[in-house]
Amino acid sequence: MASTDYLFENDDKTLAPLDVWLKFDAEDDEEPTHEANTFLTDDKTFRVDWYNTSVGEVTSKEFDTYAEAVAWLEPGGYEDFSS
Repeated sequence: MASTDYLFENDDKTLAPLDVWLKFDAEDDEEPTHEANTFLTDDKTFRVDWYNTSVGEVTSKEFDTYAEAVAWLEPGGYEDFSS
């Protein structure tokens, strides 16, 4: 079986996010209202975790490809802040 160590960032085996997406309520807001991250899972799907920054409750959705995950995030008003 192939190793999946490349999927993890830390010694405690927490998944490393592939990106950081932020959503702002207004164009001039300095603080995001929502944050989202995409993760490559062990079964080679892509999971988006997102949450309202004032609440902190995480919600997840899985996609077959990274392109599908991005296509879901962008219309929702998220902007890619990964770079």
